[in-house]
Amino acid sequence: MLDLKLKMLIVEDESYFRKKLNLHLSKYGSLIEADNFEDAKNHLLAGHFDLAIIDIKLNKKDDGFELLKITKQYNIFSIILTNYNFQQFIQKAYNLGCEHYFTKDQFSVVIEPIVRERMRKLSGDYFDSCFKNEFITQNEKLKSEIQSIQYSVLRSPVLIQGETGVGKGVLAGLIHKLSFGEEAPFISINASAISEHLIESEFFGHVKGSFTGASEDKIGKIEQANGGILFLDEIGNMSSGMQEKLLKVIEEKTFYPVGSNEQKKSDFQLITATCENIYDKVQTGGFRADLIFRINTISLKIPPLRERRDDIPLLVEEFLNQSPRKVHIGNEAMSYLKKYHWGGNVRELKSVVDILTMKSNGIVEAIDLPEYILKNKNTFSKNKVVFLPEEHHTFIQNHGLKKYVTQVEAEALKRAYDVHNKQVSKVEKYLKISHSTYYRLLERTRDVLKTIGYSK
Repeated sequence: MLDLKLKMLIVEDESYFRKKLNLHLSKYGSLIEADNFEDAKNHLLAGHFDLAIIDIKLNKKDDGFELLKITKQYNIFSIILTNYNFQQFIQKAYNLGCEHYFTKDQFSVVIEPIVRERMRKLSGDYFDSCFKNEFITQNEKLKSEIQSIQYSVLRSPVLIQGETGVGKGVLAGLIHKLSFGEEAPFISINASAISEHLIESEFFGHVKGSFTGASEDKIGKIEQANGGILFLDEIGNMSSGMQEKLLKVIEEKTFYPVGSNEQKKSDFQLITATCENIYDKVQTGGFRADLIFRINTISLKIPPLRERRDDIPLLVEEFLNQSPRKVHIGNEAMSYLKKYHWGGNVRELKSVVDILTMKSNGIVEAIDLPEYILKNKNTFSKNKVVFLPEEHHTFIQNHGLKKYVTQVEAEALKRAYDVHNKQVSKVEKYLKISHSTYYRLLERTRDVLKTIGYSK
């Protein structure tokens, strides 16, 4: 919550509705109430307000329009909150200068985010600061898209797409903060990181004794998300059975904990994320078409890091600031970092910066960078693919092909671990290998992994 407190005027002739507004808004500042035109006019003329909430009909007269003329004159941020959904009223209110027009049946969903946004703007350029501290990017298109959906998120699900490591979870957290505020729950689940036999319990909770190991009642993630956001990462990996159950929860906002006959309700908004082309999975039967329609009302796509290279120095600076040991990255080294393709995106960049902060020299030069970054160049020469640089052939001549292959496998496995933070399912997908192949690969490369300073 921001330290700034707003001074607000509520103009409403129904006392019960004034109490409702007071209940929602008193935590954001001081409230002055008026139930008629004259009192409201006197308050407006007596002192400045940061925000005014005005009903059009006051004691059966359309006096709200007259009050809008005054708030416009004094440059007061004004919201119409009324029972009347007439196009002529809406047009007239906006022509007179109101910022938002809502009907009263929607007030509990929209009013607090609007007030919080007003506080942020009065406190300075809060939105831009979020992209310096929360989700670092200079991509104006992405920033504009996020800003445009702030209030839509309160009513519609969001699907975030992007390659592994671009920061989909970080962006989901930022959307939560902008739309709901930090007080509302933000419950995150990685659908690919939970074993199949536990996923129902994680989502819906369970009652004691419902299965072996259920020694006590457990509240599921969906119930925990009540009043806030449920974020489902890697939703493309969710089983067909869970997809069906999730669809039902989204539609009805009700569910049953595992082993319970008691129906529970959770009023949450949904944000999902995937690194896969989920529409291709729909075509191949790997994802339900009816579910994709429910989760994809609002779609955001995060560009890969190689398409927003201007973000790289900002991200490097942030990761250096997070490190307890402070180092300086020279201009030439930074130039190499900006040119590298970053297949693992922001996650890979952070891993590299973490390694660089441990170098013995406090000034990081180009020579300190990993060799694969220094040799970032096209692998095509005269339209012919060149897989092995000359020094690799030299290694084979000195040590043999078998040892070379093991070395390559070990370094590929280490790279996959770095990029995917040791998450086995993602490592397997990155390397395009089966679960059994992964364990055979791990076994035969274990010794080499130790020699390159890494173990699983």
